[in-house]
Amino acid sequence: MHNSNIIARDIDLLRGADIIERKKLALWTILTFRWPSLANYLEEYPDMIKYIGKGKKEDLQGINILENLQRLFLNPNVCDVIQGNGIGTALDERAIRDLLGLRTSDDSCTT
Repeated sequence: MHNSNIIARDIDLLRGADIIERKKLALWTILTFRWPSLANYLEEYPDMIKYIGKGKKEDLQGINILENLQRLFLNPNVCDVIQGNGIGTALDERAIRDLLGLRTSDDSCTT
């Protein structure tokens, strides 16, 4: 996981951008490795992060959250990562959008 964090940071540097806060990068890296389906969903709908850890399953009804992901929205471990408990920072919509900007424009690159 550490190598993924370094690679993402290096891509950011090569693009001439400011380094995204390392703690947020680390949280996103954890999220993508532990819960890839949730990370994929948040990549498409980053604004939905505001519902993670909010309420009960009934509170998520009527919101565009796939049913199989609703349990992750309520999972205390997911909430700890998103909120950065004990880290001093958290993931939010802006952080996700910034982190998605780290990707290369051609995901089909091969070595």
